[in-house]
Amino acid sequence: MDLTLTQDSIETIKALANDTRIAIVNLLQHQDLNISEIAHALNISTSITTRHIKLLAAVGIIDTYIKPHSIGQQKICHLKIDEINIRFPMKKHLEYQKKVIDIPVGSFTKYRATPTCGMASEHDYIGILDEPRYFMIPERNQAQLLWFSSGYVEYSFFNPIPEKGKIHLIEISFEVASEFPENNYVWPSDITFHLNGSRIGEWTVPGNFADVRGKLTPDWWPINNSQYGLLKHLRITPVETHIDGEKISNFNLSNIDISENFYKIRFSILDSSKHVGGLTLFGEKFGNSPQNIQVTIYYNE
Repeated sequence: MDLTLTQDSIETIKALANDTRIAIVNLLQHQDLNISEIAHALNISTSITTRHIKLLAAVGIIDTYIKPHSIGQQKICHLKIDEINIRFPMKKHLEYQKKVIDIPVGSFTKYRATPTCGMASEHDYIGILDEPRYFMIPERNQAQLLWFSSGYVEYSFFNPIPEKGKIHLIEISFEVASEFPENNYVWPSDITFHLNGSRIGEWTVPGNFADVRGKLTPDWWPINNSQYGLLKHLRITPVETHIDGEKISNFNLSNIDISENFYKIRFSILDSSKHVGGLTLFGEKFGNSPQNIQVTIYYNE
């Protein structure tokens, strides 16, 4: 039974606002009973029981039927419904929706890179290695792997949330390693994250990995070069920012102007950091994870 907070539902709600009638409903959940059986079970008179039964029947919670008995006929009471739902005029807790933005690693809009640095597509190197100016050639959009020793890459993406939407979580996932000529398993690097120019926090990637070929890394890529990274999930919540559950700052959703038409996410290796170990970002055709940089925004309207 579905009820709304209108005049039509008042009698049903009133019928349940009584201890005895609640007890009758609980009895009838298990089996159909006659008036005398209900009265005996609740230690009340049959006349009082009959009055309560009439009220419950009038609002459709129970019904009655006649059954032959050895001394005549008896009225049997039967529970008609399994549950009652009360719907309020306006939902307080709205269902979350989500928007997923896929960002290829080569689609950065700003950068600064210092050697060692370079880019690679699924099939070959892009441009000339260790020449930062080649980061701006049109073919960069085909990049499935990019790396640099210090600097940053910044990505702009459209804000897909409706004007009246409320954001509850922003998640940014990416596969990442540090940067070292060839590879170095213990080569930490401090990655600093910015959103719309505001510093989100810093996290240290432990190294650059080449013990086995990446699951998606193409065969032409040298086996002694970086093969895969770690898939990380940076989440901005109403309270804080964390990476895979590890808090990295107090930056939270209230620090974001959700009316902006475009958002900018920046991955930086700052010269002032303790570990300046470079950055390697993997696209969907390199490394172990079949994805580009992904931004997922959870919201409701």
